[in-house]
Amino acid sequence: MFFTDQFIAEFSPQEFVDNCEQYLINNHCFSPDKVNEICEQARHYLVEKMFETHSLDMNNSVLASPEDL
Repeated sequence: MFFTDQFIAEFSPQEFVDNCEQYLINNHCFSPDKVNEICEQARHYLVEKMFETHSLDMNNSVLASPEDL
């Protein structure tokens, strides 16, 4: 999955997970403890992927411009 800098700047993992959490709670999909567990894992995953993608993007931009080195 590719995230642009603008998307990363505008995207809020916390808000996204909060919205998902509300959906799960309102629709009684899981127990409250399970909802908390799912949401905590989702927060960590999203933040990790965003940093990983941003780091790769930074590395690729450096590698793509050897004349700038």
